Amino acid sequence: MAMLKANSLLPRAPDRTQMSAERFSIMVQSRPSFRPRLRPALLAGLTVLALAACQSAEERAEERYRSALALLEEGDPERALVELRNVFDLDGQHREARALYAATVLEMGRTREAYGQYLRLVEQYPDDLTGNVTLAQLALERGDWEAVRRYGGRARDAAPENPDVQALAVSIDYADALEAEDPEARAAAGARALELLETQPGTLALHRIAIDGALRAEDLPGALERFGTVLAIAPDDRSLHDARLRVLVGMQDMEGLESALYERRDRFPDDDAVTGDLVRFLAGNGRVEDALEVLAGYVAATDDPAVRAEREVLRVGFLLEQRGTEAALAALDEALAGEDAPAALRAQRARIRFAAGETGPAIAELEALLAGAGTGIEENELRVLLAQMLEQTGNRVGAQRLVAEVLEADATQVDALKLQAAWDIEADRVDRAIAGLRTALDAAPEDTAAMTLMAQAHLRNGARALAADMLSLAVDVSGRAPAETLRYADYLIREGRFLPAEEALIAALRQDRGNLQLLLALARTYRGMEDWRRAADVEASLRNLGTEQAVQAADGLQAVRLAAEGRAEEAVAFLDQLAAGEDAARDVSLRVAALRARLQAGDLEGARAYAEALLAEDPGDIVRRLALAATLQAVGDLAGAETAFRALVEDRPDLETVWMSLIRLRAAQGDPEGADAVLEEALAALPEGPNLLWSQASLLEQRGDPEGALAVYERLYELAPNNAIVANNLASLLSTMTEDPENLERAWAVARRLRDAEVPAFQDTYGWIAHRRGDAETAIAYLEPAAQGLPGDPAVQYHLGMAYLAQDRREEAAQQFRRALAIELPGPPPPQVARARAELDVLEAAGVVPDAATDAVTDGQ
Repeated sequence: MAMLKANSLLPRAPDRTQMSAERFSIMVQSRPSFRPRLRPALLAGLTVLALAACQSAEERAEERYRSALALLEEGDPERALVELRNVFDLDGQHREARALYAATVLEMGRTREAYGQYLRLVEQYPDDLTGNVTLAQLALERGDWEAVRRYGGRARDAAPENPDVQALAVSIDYADALEAEDPEARAAAGARALELLETQPGTLALHRIAIDGALRAEDLPGALERFGTVLAIAPDDRSLHDARLRVLVGMQDMEGLESALYERRDRFPDDDAVTGDLVRFLAGNGRVEDALEVLAGYVAATDDPAVRAEREVLRVGFLLEQRGTEAALAALDEALAGEDAPAALRAQRARIRFAAGETGPAIAELEALLAGAGTGIEENELRVLLAQMLEQTGNRVGAQRLVAEVLEADATQVDALKLQAAWDIEADRVDRAIAGLRTALDAAPEDTAAMTLMAQAHLRNGARALAADMLSLAVDVSGRAPAETLRYADYLIREGRFLPAEEALIAALRQDRGNLQLLLALARTYRGMEDWRRAADVEASLRNLGTEQAVQAADGLQAVRLAAEGRAEEAVAFLDQLAAGEDAARDVSLRVAALRARLQAGDLEGARAYAEALLAEDPGDIVRRLALAATLQAVGDLAGAETAFRALVEDRPDLETVWMSLIRLRAAQGDPEGADAVLEEALAALPEGPNLLWSQASLLEQRGDPEGALAVYERLYELAPNNAIVANNLASLLSTMTEDPENLERAWAVARRLRDAEVPAFQDTYGWIAHRRGDAETAIAYLEPAAQGLPGDPAVQYHLGMAYLAQDRREEAAQQFRRALAIELPGPPPPQVARARAELDVLEAAGVVPDAATDAVTDGQ
């Protein structure tokens, strides 16, 4: 059995000299003997024939194996692998050959192939210690903890004292403690890892545990010291370099960070992202010329025209960011001056022009570039870029045609798959979107945009846990980048899961302490938790940033905190103080916040006077006019508020919120006809106003016009396909107003996102559609909690009754129908009440259940 390296997670290559000698000795002992009775030449020929005729497949396999060993000793691993494959053709169970093949490809850096070969080895020989240990180590590098536990567990059972097995065991224990959120078990596993490091100073997995422990203890200097040690062991491990950079950022060690960025660039000189990080650091510290020098050197460091063009794209992109469109286009024109202008640079010029508003010329340039082009990788990338431009300019048909062409030529083109998936999600073709995104992630497993789309697909499919997992994975893969972290935290906050949101944001802030958006999201988290002490800490961090935007955010958070803590007078005084400052004249938001604080404190007259004084300073300002109108409404002066709102929409008919305020005012004054008239007027001015359309749909439903309401909800769904309430109402109407099978399937596609929801109305919609599709068991599982959550809705009680009836639970169905009939509502009853009456009459007439009168007599007895 091959030994394992003490300083690596990878197995040591076999001692080929020793193995060759051992095999040779065995073969000599077992070789048949022949007496030299014939002439030498004839004897040689006959011997060969005899051997060929007599050798078994196993013996021929053994010869191939010995040949592979010899080739390895000669330093020819590729030919050795060919011989080993010949061994497998003759003897698929050859243990030594399989182990040698796996170890060889692993030493050559072909880890995926090695993983597959070791899998074959342990499938055939489950007790193979080297195979199990190596599989567990490779799985550890990939983060596949299920495989780590499976193969590491086997190794632990077989050889608990083996040093490599001990390192695996402590890694498993540490991961289990993290998953169980058991700090004591984590500390114990961390201490054990430190003990093992005394005797195994070169084991990478143990160093990772030690570093993680230091980071969790916020011992950044200690973690940094350990990075120095571990990078000496594994200098080419990119993840370790990246993690060290995050620690240096957290320590605000700019000198050390610059040195580490240059070191990483020198270690990975051909990595765009590595050079890009160094360039961004230099530019962020005001050293734009140094950054340009780095980029110029990066461009000049290659003789490959295609690679040079790609690097030139990076340089021009940096110029665009730092010096603007004109400088970037000038650099591009210079680079494109030659006869064989690279397509990548021409594409970048089109991209820059498109972003600058020259959409027509940019599209025309790409179309000219693609005229007569083939279907290679570069051409397909250009087609996808053109498709993205066409999509943004409203030409979806053209975009979809291009994407179809690309995917026909290359079914794994990642950007095309992402575009197609986005369209599929929008059209509720969720299964197809998920299949396409899986293909994209197979090709680009670290593409966070594909992960985000996958999360959207899972949400549309109602699989909220899978969506959360995908968003979390995007955070991990991106190295806790702000954009991915904010997206995940926003999801968690909306779900009310504040603790994991806090954890994700704090982890990202350790790497980027001055990120304003992360701090604002953390403030939202603490507001949701009503943890005002930690909110005050965020205020302090915002003030320490010192920027105008950060200070304003801190002021707003302080005002909210004071009001939430019951210190309304302090909040008013604080905002008044801010509003009296030097910037108050140009920052009306402070004045509006002070006005809002007065209203929240119950000072209605003071608020009205404040709003009137605010408007007097600038009578034409829309914000001040809105503030006064809203204040008049809040203090009960409905007539004055209506006059103010009406004047606003006459000047600004595009203000949907003002139209909605007018509609609500008319309704509050008992004038439904007037509210309808205002709604009609508003829709004429804003035909796609989502809140106006929502009001129109609700009104049509109340008037018994489900077809009209359905048409409005379809339009709303086009405008807001991710709005769960719109989806619920659309699916509900589709499932209740018609018997058309196509409408039912459309309802099912729209409602799938509701399957994990705990909102009773959503449960009712999903359950009723399940009933309509013949799945009574699922229907009841959703309709029972819906009926409990909406006891005053006769339609929901009727739906549950029909689901019971589908399972022949007649008495329970009758009880639900009676509940539906007993509910009194203002206005005409919904049609489900009449249906409940009809179903109950059938049951009672058939004598299947007692009628209501019999029930009453029984109850009286």
